[in-house]
Amino acid sequence: MNPLTELLDIYWDNPVAFTEDMLDFYCDSWQEKVLMDLASSPKVSVRSGQGVGKTGLESIAALWYLACRPFPKVIATAPTKQQLHDVLWAEISKWLATSKIERLLEWTKTRVYMKGMAKDGLSLLGLRHDLKTCKDFMKSICYLS
Repeated sequence: MNPLTELLDIYWDNPVAFTEDMLDFYCDSWQEKVLMDLASSPKVSVRSGQGVGKTGLESIAALWYLACRPFPKVIATAPTKQQLHDVLWAEISKWLATSKIERLLEWTKTRVYMKGMAKDGLSLLGLRHDLKTCKDFMKSICYLS
């Protein structure tokens, strides 16, 4: 078995191990639960206060998914363009820059994708900052009241 296949076998269903081993990110218990829920369900919602680690969780979850799934697409949304660039995108950049997967993924101002793959939708993280588009997207993937 090649090393990449072995790594995927370990991390496919265990994003907590991935974040610890590859990103040196150690989750709080609620973050571990969210990550494990993401590994087993396409629909997960999180309710929490300010300053508890949601942005860190979002960034490491996106990096886990991009590194461990074939042809992944992750859509990042936020109420404002400033929040996307100054908060979420900066957090993704921070964790990627110090990670063991930095050489696998290419980070630009608007995308993260697997090196060697086409930039045309394969392995990309795209930015959306239009509030109506965000709400429409979230309604399509989440159970919102």
